[in-house]
Amino acid sequence: MPRIYLDYNATTPLAPEVRERLLSLMGGFTGNPSSLHREGREGRSLLNEARAKVASLLHADPAEVIFTSGGTESINLALKGVFYGSPRSGKKNMVTTSVEHSSVHQALAFLAGREGVRVTSLPVDHDGRVSLEEYEKSLPETLMVSVTYANNETGVIFPIREMASLAKSRGVLFHLDAVQGAGRLPLNVKELGIDLLSFSGHKIYGPTGTGVLYCRRGVSLAPLIQGGSQEREKRGGTENIFGIAGLATAFELVSAEREKENERLKKMRQRIETTISQIPGSFVNSRGEARLANTLNFSFEGISNQSLLASLDLEGFAISGGSACASGSMEPSHVLIAMGQPREMAKGAVRVSLGRPTTEKEVDQFLSVLPGVVQRLREAR
Repeated sequence: MPRIYLDYNATTPLAPEVRERLLSLMGGFTGNPSSLHREGREGRSLLNEARAKVASLLHADPAEVIFTSGGTESINLALKGVFYGSPRSGKKNMVTTSVEHSSVHQALAFLAGREGVRVTSLPVDHDGRVSLEEYEKSLPETLMVSVTYANNETGVIFPIREMASLAKSRGVLFHLDAVQGAGRLPLNVKELGIDLLSFSGHKIYGPTGTGVLYCRRGVSLAPLIQGGSQEREKRGGTENIFGIAGLATAFELVSAEREKENERLKKMRQRIETTISQIPGSFVNSRGEARLANTLNFSFEGISNQSLLASLDLEGFAISGGSACASGSMEPSHVLIAMGQPREMAKGAVRVSLGRPTTEKEVDQFLSVLPGVVQRLREAR
C-alpha cells in the first residue's frame, strides 16, 4: 500500500502548478535583480511581479512586502526589527500568549535576556482560547503584540480582528503569525487591522526557504541582516528569485481555492474525529468551530505518542506529535500543558493535518487501521 501523508501542518509538497512554474524559470538564465543590464532587469521584473502578486492577495502595497527565508526569519525580523527600530518609544513590554510557536517565544526570550524586554505571556483556557478581557488589561505601556492566527498543533483560531482593534485603540503595534493561516484563513491586512504579518512558502505548497513579512508603511523596522540594499534595505542578500516566484504562485493558488478546500477538508476531519471519539480512552484536544478545517489533535489514555507514531509509520501513515520544530523532544507539548491537559495525556498527543492531496480513500484507510493499532498498543503494555 502506498504511504499516506497526514502531516501537512509540518510541511507541504510542491503543488504541480508551482513545480511547472519553477521548471519553466530554471530552464533559462535570470540575472541578479540588482544589476542594471538586461539579464538583471529580467530578474528584477520577476521579483516585482511576485511582490505585486503577494501584495494584491494581502490587500497591501508592494512596498510593504519583504521576502525572507521563511516564517521563522519573518517572525524574528518582525519582533526584533520593531524593537530595534523603535528606540525612542520607551516601551519595553511585549504581549504574546502561552501557546505561540517556539520562534515567537525564543525571539522574545532573546529580547528579554539581552535588552530587558518585559514579556507578558497570556494564558489560555481548556479550549486554547485567550480571554479578551485579560488581553485588554495587558496592553498599557506595550510596544507590540504578537499572536498566532491559528495554532499549529490544535488548529484553534484566535479572534484577530478584535485583538488588533484593541491594540490599535491604544497605539500598540500588532504582529500576526500567519504561518498556519496562509491559504486557510482570510488574509486581508486592511480588514484584519494588523501592522505586521508573517508566513512561509513551504506551508502553502511552495518552495522551502521562502517566506514573507508584511510590514505596514510607517512602521519603523530595523534590518537583522546587513550587507546590501535589497528588500528596501530591510533584508540584505541577493533575492531567491526562483523561490520567490514559486511562493507567489503557490499563494495565488491556495488563496483562490481556500473556501472550497476548507469545506472538503472539514468533512474529512469530522469523520476522523467521530471515529476517534468512539475509541475508549480517547480525547480530542480541541473542539468547536473556531478551528482550522484541516487540523485535529488527540490523545489516547495510556499510549505515548512515540509508540503510536512509530506503529502508524510502520503501517504507512505519516502523522506527527505536534510542532515539527519540537520533534524528538521527550517533553509534552507546551500548547497542551498551557490548555490544562495532564502531562501524561499531553505526552500522548498526536496531530493529524490534512492537505490539498488528501483523499477520502486515504482517510478511509487511516480510519480502518487506527483502532486496531490503539488496541495492539494497549494489549502490549
